[in-house]
Amino acid sequence: MEATGEISFSSFLAGALLKNNSISYFELLNDSSFFEDETNYNIIDDAFEKLSGIVADDGFSKIYLKYGYDDLYNGTSIREYLYSLTNSDVRKFFQIEEINTNCKKGGIFNVIKTRVLR
Repeated sequence: MEATGEISFSSFLAGALLKNNSISYFELLNDSSFFEDETNYNIIDDAFEKLSGIVADDGFSKIYLKYGYDDLYNGTSIREYLYSLTNSDVRKFFQIEEINTNCKKGGIFNVIKTRVLR
């Protein structure tokens, strides 16, 4: 059967890391195969470039987040950043609850504005 679409590895891995803050290579391989079969998407290799600043690997068995979900990255929380990389199919596959990404972002600018305006 021919694929109906493509999804980047960064997007898929972001979904996996939203579910758990680490994943073994074995689980990642199984999940990606199951996802491709279930959704008819091809996962394309982008060398997880969009995640390179926030993930690491232990050299042989797993990939994990370097920071906590509430830590900031590029002016937003790690959780919101990972969420923004996923699509509804990835979130459904990993059973990730929808979050409101229109909420006020944390960032240093809001802290400065708050202190100056007081």
